[in-house]
Amino acid sequence: MSTVGSWVIISVLGLLTLQAPPSSVSLSAELAKLALFFLGYIAISLPFDWIGGSLIPRSFNPTHKKPFWLPWTRGALLHASLLWMIASVLLIAARQGGKPAMSLCFAVTTVLLILLQRKMTSWIAWHPEESRTAGAKARDTLGLDSRDDAFSGGVVGWPGNEQVIQPANWKGKMPDNLLEHLQKRRSLAISSGQRTRGLIAASAWVAAGFLIAVGSGPAPIQTAESLIRIAFYTTLWQFLGLLILPTLSRRAAIYLDYQQIQQGTPKQQQREFIQHQSELEDGENQRSTVVETIFHPLPSVVNRLAELDLQPQHKGAWNANRMMLYLNWASLGLLSRAVHCNVGRPSLWVLPPVD
Repeated sequence: MSTVGSWVIISVLGLLTLQAPPSSVSLSAELAKLALFFLGYIAISLPFDWIGGSLIPRSFNPTHKKPFWLPWTRGALLHASLLWMIASVLLIAARQGGKPAMSLCFAVTTVLLILLQRKMTSWIAWHPEESRTAGAKARDTLGLDSRDDAFSGGVVGWPGNEQVIQPANWKGKMPDNLLEHLQKRRSLAISSGQRTRGLIAASAWVAAGFLIAVGSGPAPIQTAESLIRIAFYTTLWQFLGLLILPTLSRRAAIYLDYQQIQQGTPKQQQREFIQHQSELEDGENQRSTVVETIFHPLPSVVNRLAELDLQPQHKGAWNANRMMLYLNWASLGLLSRAVHCNVGRPSLWVLPPVD
């Protein structure tokens, strides 16, 4: 929370103080200024990342010996480089074709992020491929290994051509029947339309934030300062999404629990799955309603188990909140690797923990 709060404060101060100059210098000079900005992003993030990715894990688990500096350096440099490339493309488009061309580039970048999410998770954090099997309806299931036990995989790809990602490092830590249960749950998220609903909700939120940021900024957009102001605007919009979208994600998780039971899964198995998965994802068994409502897209174990006997009133939108974090790269939002579930943990920057 301190990481997110710091970037919100920096964004507010930046919008209050940073003014785009009336005229721009050469493109190369503007791109150099953007590079300095993202180097500053790495530097400011470093102490928070070290606390979240090294200090806290070692404090709560004295046997924690997983490397921090090499994976973090790789992930931080690659992530910042990607943001710089996106910012550079947006600036060049704005100079050549104004805000319409810039918005078109944003849309193309968003589509590419969706299509390349599987690749991104290996580029940012090395995830060796462990296995590949053909799932239901000829849908591939890919097992990826990770240094982080909380890596839970997910669903990637364009709607209609999805791929299920399973955490290979959970083998031996979760019973085989529960791993199969997880596979079926991911397939159900696809076939029920929940994954598409989450993707649409996340994409719409990011697009709205980008359009608001572009419309609120100076015209024409010619300088690095103009792009940095857009990054600050979208960071604040991203923060608002962190307060609103978790409710959609929690409702979707509960809805999928209900659907699995309706399809014949014994409630006892569903309970075991929920408890095992929560333990692997650093979950909390219980938390206050207020804290969960505002900050957590995954229901606590106690709250989730209590819903098993109730018919959900809303479908929600599966993984909308954390998909929004990833897709915000297209709008230069600065919170995607600052939230409590993945700060300092590059293995979770592209695919944060999901139910």
